Amino acid sequence: MSRLGQLQRGHGRGFRRALADGDAAHDDLLACLLADPRREPEFEARSRYYAELAAAVALPLAPLLAHAVDGRAAALVCDTLAGMWALGEPRVRAFVADDAADEPVLAGLVACLHDGRLAMPVDLPPRARAIWLRCAREGAQCVAAVVRPDRATELAGLSTDELLELGRDARHDRRDRLLAELCARGDAPTLDRLFATLRDDVVYGRVRLAARALGLCADDRPLELAEDLFARPDDGAAPSRRMDGVTRMRRSCLVEYVMHLPPPHALAQVRRWRGFGGYFDVAVGAVFREHATPADREALEAFVAGNAARDGGMAVIDELDALARLGDSRSAPLLVEVAATTPFSQARRRAVHALAMMPDAPAAADELQAALWDCEDESAADACSFLPALGAPEQARVAALAACPLAVGELRLRAGARLRRGR
Repeated sequence: MSRLGQLQRGHGRGFRRALADGDAAHDDLLACLLADPRREPEFEARSRYYAELAAAVALPLAPLLAHAVDGRAAALVCDTLAGMWALGEPRVRAFVADDAADEPVLAGLVACLHDGRLAMPVDLPPRARAIWLRCAREGAQCVAAVVRPDRATELAGLSTDELLELGRDARHDRRDRLLAELCARGDAPTLDRLFATLRDDVVYGRVRLAARALGLCADDRPLELAEDLFARPDDGAAPSRRMDGVTRMRRSCLVEYVMHLPPPHALAQVRRWRGFGGYFDVAVGAVFREHATPADREALEAFVAGNAARDGGMAVIDELDALARLGDSRSAPLLVEVAATTPFSQARRRAVHALAMMPDAPAAADELQAALWDCEDESAADACSFLPALGAPEQARVAALAACPLAVGELRLRAGARLRRGR
């Protein structure tokens, strides 16, 4: 794979190649920053990866500053500039301190410092500090508008409809209490009301709560509806075959219904659906992720091998999680191939995590070594914990991660623990 391809994917090998190539890697790195290569920016990390690399190879700032307010590229560029600031990059620090700095660019950069908790007002010069405080005020107003106090409620005295209504705004702790209360009732009228809600209601929170409760109660009635909706076409490019939003919401809740069935029951269903394709694959993957057994390994590997290229690797992340749970070293060659080639960094993260469960398998150590420089913090954290041995470059990288202000706390903790443990 080319250096550009590796950098676009956020691969650790691309980081190391660019680091070694220095100025010669500038064009490739700029290409990534000025045309965000991610399929799913919300789920694929790049800011630490690109910020570390841009600082290390002294990437010219002028092209970044010129594109920091340019459409989709602006978010990644501003995140990268903010990361460079947090790393102490002198040129970015000078730009933030410059009274003549372009206002929209400075505002975007400081917003990233605020949102990423990379700086406090005391760390910033006056002009940037004022922008940071404005971001804080706007955020406080948004929070005040949506947060509602969670009043303690005695659930036993409420009707089924009242419990479902509470599900509209159920935090995790309350959601579990609501599920427990509905399942504890488990009588025919309650189950009938839950099924009617799942089938007919249009409010996501109520439908989701009803679906989970029906699954936990092992009620079979939703299976016919699930099979119907999972089999329906949903083509976003063809209006006549596009599923409406309410039906799509109900379909997603039916996946949760299947996931909450007793594991043997859920596995029996999804094994029957295996190979049906379409949205059945979503339900099959979700159940296998949580409940796959060694008997499912070959089917999981076949699905990954046949679908790893679909949607850049997005289609196989549940199956990769399932293989990680099983931890069978016979899966290692496939996992190595996925880790080395998939464009979707979240798929690579799952393949690396699975390899971390079998670090002595052939080629697993090579992928874990590359993962120390990966864009995903979770991959780097697994490498810190499970890479069998550290050479001098790996030791230096672990030390850098332990002190990196852009790394999540878990990664810094694991890197520090590995340093204390030694090579």
